[in-house]
Amino acid sequence: MHDTIQRSVEATLLWQSVSASLNIVIIVVAILGVLNMSGEYSTGLIRSTLLASPSRWRVYLAKVMVIAATSFVATLVAFSLSWALASIMSASWDVHALTDSQWRLPWVVLLLGPALAALIALIGLGFGALTRSTAGGIGIVIVIIFVLPTVFSIISIASSELSWFESVNACLPSHAIDIAMSGGLSADSAQEAVSVSADGQAIVDAAQTAAKQWTPNWWQSALVVAAWSMVINIAGYARFARSDVQ
Repeated sequence: MHDTIQRSVEATLLWQSVSASLNIVIIVVAILGVLNMSGEYSTGLIRSTLLASPSRWRVYLAKVMVIAATSFVATLVAFSLSWALASIMSASWDVHALTDSQWRLPWVVLLLGPALAALIALIGLGFGALTRSTAGGIGIVIVIIFVLPTVFSIISIASSELSWFESVNACLPSHAIDIAMSGGLSADSAQEAVSVSADGQAIVDAAQTAAKQWTPNWWQSALVVAAWSMVINIAGYARFARSDVQ
């Protein structure tokens, strides 16, 4: 008879594995948002759309509702299926239950994650309305999501006088999403590490240095993404409403 080795895993790891694909999801829904607007301009269908519904605010609102709902539902279904699959795979494992400080993680993954995906899709829609170009809109989205975070990180590391770039970096959509999806668990872990570490003074010093630069917490980061979406769509609608369809 062979002894069976039972695997042991934290429930937080299972939930975090479910949302690990969000970084890929956001670029997909952002491109979808751009195409939702720019595609009509590139094909000339925007004329037919406005002929059928001359009220431009209704057209734009309809696009906002459709792209947001589609992105939210698709992400929710994907994450729910991922959790179901993870639960089946870990059925025979020793899964450690969530602690009192981790209770919000399932809600963050299954509700906040899809909501953030919807906000990113709306950011893409706003840039599509601003540029009216598929290539231009997608290019701007890629720069904001992938390029700028790397550039700002390099700048903040290269010079201590420019370390405030790290605060700016934390307010970019991709980094704000990473912080929001942590559900505050990383901050809780850091506080625990300070209390139990043998070299606690070094950790405290590092924490005090980091505290000099403002970084939004998990729920503030979610609001940062919402602010990005609101501002860009206000600008996008302003151009959509006032500019010719040509």
